[in-house]
Amino acid sequence: MTSPSDMPIDPAPALHAAPRNLRRAAVAVLAALLALTAASCGGASEPEVVEKIVEVEVVREVEVEKVVEVVKEVPVEKIVEVEKIVEVVKEAPVADASPTPTPDTPAQQVAVRGETISAGDDHTCGLREDGAAVCWGSNEDGRSSPPEDERFTAISAGERHTCGLREDGRAVCWGSNEDGRSSPPRDDRFTAISAGSSHTCGLRGDGKAVCWGYDEYGQASPPGSTFTAISAGGYHTCGLRGDGLAMCWGYDEHGESSPPSGERFTAISAGSYHTCGLREDGKAVCWGSDSSGKSSPPGSAFTAISAGWDHTCGLREDGAVVCWGYNWSGQADAPTGYGFVAVSAGYGHTCGLIRDGSALCWGDNDSGQASPAGAGGTYLLP
Repeated sequence: MTSPSDMPIDPAPALHAAPRNLRRAAVAVLAALLALTAASCGGASEPEVVEKIVEVEVVREVEVEKVVEVVKEVPVEKIVEVEKIVEVVKEAPVADASPTPTPDTPAQQVAVRGETISAGDDHTCGLREDGAAVCWGSNEDGRSSPPEDERFTAISAGERHTCGLREDGRAVCWGSNEDGRSSPPRDDRFTAISAGSSHTCGLRGDGKAVCWGYDEYGQASPPGSTFTAISAGGYHTCGLRGDGLAMCWGYDEHGESSPPSGERFTAISAGSYHTCGLREDGKAVCWGSDSSGKSSPPGSAFTAISAGWDHTCGLREDGAVVCWGYNWSGQADAPTGYGFVAVSAGYGHTCGLIRDGSALCWGDNDSGQASPAGAGGTYLLP
């Protein structure tokens, strides 16, 4: 290969025009190209490239099509200096609604949009369009009483607690704090969060998993791998690696922490004693306990999946929700005729978001967990 030009290409026009997460994705693509050609061109070594990528905390979960459009504007047939790209990204104006970075909330630690409705044990929480959290159902231990002055980008309801991610990536939890499940580390910033039965896990910007709370079975002791997605279940936790392989830890009595070998997934959800993932073709694959058929998905293709306590639900591309498993309270009887954009399976109920931003729930409602009408309003779409 020929040597790089003495005048490196300025990627600023394309990167400045893109939202922050897309700029970072473009950096990842360009840096990867450099890593592949560094040896022959005498450029930066691969470890140095990786270090630079970590320095700007590349957000992994972005729409590939949008990234491609950004990168297409940059003449990548030549080698771009990594130092130049890093400086452009650091200095580029923010094109989205992310807060202005400060020393306490650096740009690389701003959280991305995550789950905006979440069904727990006997309560449910959602995010308003302004990022305010609203919960309904049981309020024992304060699980349905989010802090009023906080704004979140993601929310996750556990059994007796709830956690949200602020715009700066800090985790905030409320409700029961038994075993420290509602006491996230103060110094970490996260891009994703998941509340399980009695523990909570988050993903840092570098892909490392951090968990807190009940840890008798090792569910709060993640391995050292890096992940692109994480889901805390009953007494186990699962994550997706960058290559799509699932890795689980914690309780494994029913095989819930033993994903099928060789399968690649785009999404994963840990339930009580089972786990489900979505393959690249959209087909659902589940493992662990199959009582009541909760681990026996239909042959449909899905765009999202959610494993509850004893049932599982998937979201089809046409906006229909399909559920399977235990149905004692109607939690697996998804209403038809609605265009859902998100679904969350809880203990005995299920909730979804419709395209117009309204929430709709079905199943057990003994604590009001399936009655979002009382909360009212329009919710933030994922």
